[in-house]
Amino acid sequence: SLRVFGGVGSDGIGAKSLTVNGGTLTAVGGDGTPGTEDTPGGDGGRAVGADVLTVTGGSVKLTGGKAGADGGSGAGNDGAAAVCVRDGEPLAQTTVTLTDKDGKAVEGTAVTALALSPDMAYGTQGVVTDETGSIYLYLPQDTKTNAVSDGSEIYTGTPIVSGESGVMTLSQGGDPQPSDPAASGTTTAPTTE
Repeated sequence: SLRVFGGVGSDGIGAKSLTVNGGTLTAVGGDGTPGTEDTPGGDGGRAVGADVLTVTGGSVKLTGGKAGADGGSGAGNDGAAAVCVRDGEPLAQTTVTLTDKDGKAVEGTAVTALALSPDMAYGTQGVVTDETGSIYLYLPQDTKTNAVSDGSEIYTGTPIVSGESGVMTLSQGGDPQPSDPAASGTTTAPTTE
């Protein structure tokens, strides 16, 4: 895991290009300098100052820095989180919050598998829920997160579409490897001999 915070008006991470394949990354741009009567507030730093941020896995929480306060002659601009791509396709942040049966956030839990629709490979090595029980996925448009597994338990709920936030709750029993429920489409009644 990596947590980085930019200094005043600086990027959280500065790089020409960056690829994230797994792990848990939190990057926050630094807030801009406060303005004065004579000088506008400074611009906030970007979360990642990369020309290209490629994400093929991991929990990636990106927050741009806030503009410096208006001291009389104007405020700066907020910093950007980052533009993320996968194979040249734009990605949207999808926030999945895991809760137990009582609705309490499950923090510090390693995620070992995701059920995504359409099915795609997404690196989960080193992905751990934060203090709010959340993971931050970057997924292509219209991709849905259907279930999450920690290797021994499955969390399910209404599928969460890329670019949105949602909650997955601990399921009662079941296979610890999530599968896309839409893939089979049918169920078979049990038989007896």
